[in-house]
Amino acid sequence: MSARNKNRILVSGLGGGLDIVNASLLYYAMMEEGNNVSLGSVRPVSQSSIRGGVPFSDSGTLILPKSHIVGREKNRRYIEPMVSKLTRSSILLFSTRYRRKLDIVRLSQAFKDARVPLREEKLNYLFFVDGGGDSLIFRREDAKDSEFDDPFEGGDAHSLAALEDFENAYLCVISKGLDIKVDAFERNRKLLQERGHYFGRVNLATGEKEDFQLEDLVGFDESSVEGLIGIGKNRSYLNVYNGLAQRTLLLRKDDFKKPDGRMVSHTATVTYHAMNGEFGPQRTFVDWEPNLSEGRKGVRVTKGHQWMYFFDAGAIHRIKKEING
Repeated sequence: MSARNKNRILVSGLGGGLDIVNASLLYYAMMEEGNNVSLGSVRPVSQSSIRGGVPFSDSGTLILPKSHIVGREKNRRYIEPMVSKLTRSSILLFSTRYRRKLDIVRLSQAFKDARVPLREEKLNYLFFVDGGGDSLIFRREDAKDSEFDDPFEGGDAHSLAALEDFENAYLCVISKGLDIKVDAFERNRKLLQERGHYFGRVNLATGEKEDFQLEDLVGFDESSVEGLIGIGKNRSYLNVYNGLAQRTLLLRKDDFKKPDGRMVSHTATVTYHAMNGEFGPQRTFVDWEPNLSEGRKGVRVTKGHQWMYFFDAGAIHRIKKEING
């Protein structure tokens, strides 16, 4: 047995939206390379609104293919039951309600309790994926207008506070610059690198690496996959990811004619186009979609959106407190 497949790993979206789709890139890559990995999501949903799930903590529910959301929250963007059906696996859903102190305490315990429904003595590593980069907002001026400008508020910030001082947790950022000013992201990345909390970056489309230090966990190599959402054998993690993204995201205007439960997502849509080399102006169709310089709505997708950056999740909240007094 290789060192990789001895690991029990959680890969989760960090703090809301459809980051679970962004997280599936890392999830499938790790599965291909022999890790024992589960998929999760952090979302603002009351556990009382979840039907057909299995609670495992005050803020944790195991979502099954039969699960669904009811009540006033049923029309929000909860993709987790669909992802469970498509992947034929359970999803660890961590619940928040944007009540900061209570969220942080309960989330922290739920992250620790995640081993319980998986029937594991412990989880070796936790990876939390953020699309857009607002998880690295350290100062108010780092944020773009559409994001929380308080570095301690919002779903991403609450998750990172809950992970403070976790020694086995990583923050992974894809499609940087969508939710944070690019210069602010680079400044904060360099600060984390100086402190020993940055573990390099990987281009998930090409496999190119810079300063990457987690090869013992995932190498982003080409390998075979069998039985995942009907894709079949001898396909890379990108092919399997594409299958999931195409069945969960509204990616093009024609998709709205027959949504079939698919949803809009700003960061996940940009990530999808970047992974497939569809550069240049692309629509995301969210209500807050920005305007391009030529006056039309959309995002200019670049090769830069293909890179995933890896950080020590347990250090982020502590450093934000240092910076902001």
